[in-house]
Amino acid sequence: MLESLALTAKAFDKTVQLENTKQQEWSGLDLSRPLPEPVAPNGAAWKVK
Repeated sequence: MLESLALTAKAFDKTVQLENTKQQEWSGLDLSRPLPEPVAPNGAAWKVK
């Protein structure tokens, strides 16, 4: 979800910084700073039947 917020912001030449989070760090992300810009969406393999 964080990556989708950052990717959407990147499309509008903006950044995302979270406020009022209980944690300052999550999965290697420093939540006290703006989220890093993703290069591309996560690749998910979708099987079509």
